[in-house]
This record gives sequence, C-alpha cells and structure tokens, in this order.
Amino acid sequence: MEIRQLKYFLAAVEHGSISKAARSLYVAQPALTKQIHNLEEELGVVLLERLPRGIALTAAGRQFFHSASKIQDDLISAKQQAIQASTGQLGTLTLGLTVLHSLLPIIAEILRRFRREAPKVSVTLNQLISGPQVDRIRAGELDAGFLFYRPLDDPTLSGTLISTEKLMLAVPRDSPWAQNPPRRLADLNGVDMIWFPRGATPMYYDHLMHHFHQAGYTPHVAMEGSDNAAILTLVTAGMGCAILPALARYHAEDSVVFLPLDDLELEMPLELVWNTANTSPVLQRFVEIARATYPSR
Repeated sequence: MEIRQLKYFLAAVEHGSISKAARSLYVAQPALTKQIHNLEEELGVVLLERLPRGIALTAAGRQFFHSASKIQDDLISAKQQAIQASTGQLGTLTLGLTVLHSLLPIIAEILRRFRREAPKVSVTLNQLISGPQVDRIRAGELDAGFLFYRPLDDPTLSGTLISTEKLMLAVPRDSPWAQNPPRRLADLNGVDMIWFPRGATPMYYDHLMHHFHQAGYTPHVAMEGSDNAAILTLVTAGMGCAILPALARYHAEDSVVFLPLDDLELEMPLELVWNTANTSPVLQRFVEIARATYPSR
C-alpha cells in the first residue's frame, strides 16, 4: 500500500468522481483509476462502486475511508512536527541550574523568551552545582547548563556568557563584623570559615584560591557545605562566615549580612555551557535566545 494510493482514494471520495479527482490532482484519469484498483486488489475488497454518474462507497469503503482519513491527518501532523523539530520549535531540552541561580533575573528572562518562541518544547531543569553539570553535559545527560568556570581547555564544551557575579563576605547579623566590617581579604586570616570541598567544583575552587593567594589570604576551613546553597544555610544558622556570590542575597534571610571587601574584585563568569557535538535544533535555538538576551552582547 502506497501513500499516493490513499491520497487518490480520498480525493475520489471527496469529489465523488474519478475524473474530478484526477483533474484536482493533475493526474491522468487512467493512472488514478489504476492506482485505486491496485489498492482494492491489495486489500482484497471493493472500496468504490462505479455508477453512471460518479462513484459511491461500499460498506468496506466507508470503513476504510475513516481509517485512511486519520492516516492522512497523521501524515500531515508528522510533516508539521518534523518541520518544527528541525527549527527547534518541538522537542525536549534538559538544563542544569544551581540553586542560587534559580532566582537570577537574566535566567528567568531567557526561559520566558524561549517559552514564547518555542511553546511546544518540553523543558526540564535539574538543580546541580557546576562540577556535576559539566560531567553530565559531557556525557550527554544534560543539553546545557548555567554554571561558573567552564574548563576552557576542553574542546568538547562550548559556552556563552550570561552574566558576571561579584563575591561578598556573608556573616551572621549578630557577628561583630556586621557592625565593624573587615576591609580586606587578609583580615580574614585565622578566622574560621565555612567552605566547600574542591571536588565539588574544581575550576571554581582553583580560581578562588589563586585570587586569595595573591591577596595574602589563606582560608581557615572550620566547616564545609556541599554547595553555595548549603553554605548559606550554615551562615544563616550562625555557624560561621563564608565568601559567596552576591546573588546569594536573593536567597538569604535577614539573619545574614553581606559585606564587600576592597580586594575581593574577582568577577565570576556565569555561562550557558553545552556539548560542542550536540547539534540539536532545540539547543541551538535556546543558545540563540540566550545570546540575544544578555545585554552586553
């Protein structure tokens, strides 16, 4: 059974005439008649009763007409969906996002714009810190992720800058520093700090340590949190102080005070990162929207 046979059959029924159907399809009448005859032979039933003026459906023809009409509708839908998928308007997108970035206005705006332009794409967000995001992007488990410090020496990863984040000192409100803030990183030497293990996000960790070394500061780690959100929770509980991205203020309670330091000038690049080998049209469309949304690009 061929698709054109269904098309010819449906046209004949629609026009109620073999000759009119042939003219509408710009097909020779004998060729159209032959294809419908071949269809009937393959099915082993008579679909059309030939009348002196036009045609009529047999009982088998009426049943087949309903099924063939649905097949035609499905084919039209399949064609439309294929076109939409090729232009990034249909499909799925799996993204990584850290807890702290979930309230960042620029990310919310990117997602809103993408939703307006590709409403049929299913988007899944996974809350992960930067290190695991990189691993999952490499493995193809994430299409892309919003993260700090993409490994620039890894050709399997591509990225586009979304925003930059400053760092600040987060202290409990009842800490003496809330009233008499330190001015420089070196003032923090010997002070118990809440930190994170290097294995959680090596690039971020190494950048911070390099900057601290240049400023004459070595963190004294008294307690660790698995990510910035966990560290903020410990500061909120009054367990100590920490250096966190300024955006953590969006998540902080009144019991935490954020303080600037004169030599804490390191700006953290937040990028949308994806696997270079991922050629998904949906991903490409999302990247285009992200690039258009970032104001400085």
